Amino acid sequence: MDVESLLRDALDVRRVDGEPSIGFDQRVIGSLRERRRRPARLVPAFVGLAAVLALTAVVLPWYLGAANHPGSVVSASSSPSPLPSETPTSLTATAVPTAIPMTHVKSWGLEFDYPAAWRFADAPPISLPSGVPSIAVNYLYSRPVFGYVGTNTPETVCTDPVPLAQGGEKPGSCSTSWSLGPSDVVVRFQRGGIGVQNILSGLPGAGVTTTTVGGLPAWFMRNAGSGIPELPAPNGNGLTTESVTTDSGAVADDATVLVWELPGNGTLAAGINETTPFRIVAAIRGPNSAAVEAQVQALVASIKYDPAVVPLPADPSARSALGQTALTSAIDLLGASLPAGSDCFPRQAGSKTATIKVAPDGPKLSRSLPVVCAVAIDPNAMEMWTVTITVTWTSAADRKPGTWTWAGYVNSKGQGSFGGDKTTNNEFPYEVPSGTPG
Repeated sequence: MDVESLLRDALDVRRVDGEPSIGFDQRVIGSLRERRRRPARLVPAFVGLAAVLALTAVVLPWYLGAANHPGSVVSASSSPSPLPSETPTSLTATAVPTAIPMTHVKSWGLEFDYPAAWRFADAPPISLPSGVPSIAVNYLYSRPVFGYVGTNTPETVCTDPVPLAQGGEKPGSCSTSWSLGPSDVVVRFQRGGIGVQNILSGLPGAGVTTTTVGGLPAWFMRNAGSGIPELPAPNGNGLTTESVTTDSGAVADDATVLVWELPGNGTLAAGINETTPFRIVAAIRGPNSAAVEAQVQALVASIKYDPAVVPLPADPSARSALGQTALTSAIDLLGASLPAGSDCFPRQAGSKTATIKVAPDGPKLSRSLPVVCAVAIDPNAMEMWTVTITVTWTSAADRKPGTWTWAGYVNSKGQGSFGGDKTTNNEFPYEVPSGTPG
């Protein structure tokens, strides 16, 4: 009987399906060179010792790992045979790290994985001022907090809306008490303030990079310090409205802050008409901040939108056909809100001449204006469509030439929004001032 069989009988270890093939006795014997200076009787004893070590390093971890970590993938590998040397002394086993147990959650319009040792908690509901319907919470509070994941659950603090003298209200705001102990981490999920148009228009300023979260573009910023930054404006200015502290309330100089801005899933599954943007803030304290940051990055990398993103067709013909459908729907929806101003636009990509007496953005004209109206549609990085509508006119004795353009970001059903910046567009000739009769 070979050495392996003898050891299995002694330890009552039987081979099972899926167990790594070892054949270690022959490999160990083959890796050892018989030495003339050693008595031949030492060889069997040394082979026996080496076999025990190999079996302990390979077979038992395989059994114990499979028994102690159900549902996780645990790998083990036998140690390589030692290089032949004049005096072999020992065989060593390489430790293989065990995968961290993870928990999967679907909440707040997202789903993701996080370390099972962390806590998950919804933020407490906002106590609305009396008489305010709960449906108005998103309008009366800027970026309400959805919840937290991390080693502890901080306190959420919200201020009430403040009535303004000229009418309306200043929205209330929600913040977090970021009191963290050593190697603590808290990941906050809240309603964001960055939409599709922001993402597609360019980066907001220094220190911000474009990344991908949930299959769609997002913005990311890392701050090696205690301040919780707002993403900076295009001029590079940003605000720090919150900060990480220690348990004693002192500024946490060993903190690291990560901020992601997600525009939301604008592809909109059937029946979903609202896009919810997200802001994710992770606050980490040392001394183990590098390892904890890697876990936070893995959490964000696992994020998927719920409902899931609907990608545009990869086939060019199917994509073109879907784009035409989206364009027709988008122009029709635009016409529903501006029935007189959108009549000049064709329902498919191209242009046509027309005469208008109402500008597409609403103002009436004192006389008819001959124009060329054009539309174009292109897929964008958000798995949506960019619809561009343009009106041009030539010069005449009583007017200068000009161009007016709006861009819309719509899903494949034509749902979305159009917007324009009057400072970059020429004003339509013959516009009737607001409030003028007729």
